[in-house]
Amino acid sequence: MKIEICRSDGATRLVLPGENFDSEWQPTGKIINGKGTTLVEEDREARAMLDEIERELATEGRGPGDWIKYFAKPVALLLGKENCVSCEFRRVCINAVKTLCAKYGKAEGKRKAKKLIVRSFSEPPEALFRELKDLLES
Repeated sequence: MKIEICRSDGATRLVLPGENFDSEWQPTGKIINGKGTTLVEEDREARAMLDEIERELATEGRGPGDWIKYFAKPVALLLGKENCVSCEFRRVCINAVKTLCAKYGKAEGKRKAKKLIVRSFSEPPEALFRELKDLLES
């Protein structure tokens, strides 16, 4: 699956989900070789899942992932990466480590969180949100 991005001069190109690109490029909302859903629909679904997990964890603004976000936000703004769903997933995943460790044991909980974070650099966040939610609920 690739996402189409465009520049103000009309140039377009494809990028992988989570791939960084200059702020002069903007997503068009088209997904190539996807499931037929648009980027906007997937983003909306991922953000709804994010909100639900945040409510379950009750850590908004209090977990270690939130501190990372606080310090990384100025850099993200400079790179033109504001409101990145993959970055939000990583923040939530870091905040969920304590819950995962309590549920699966310290080593296994950290291992599960690490695997999800690594996968977030190459896989769509909405699928990973579902997987994290299942881990937290099972």
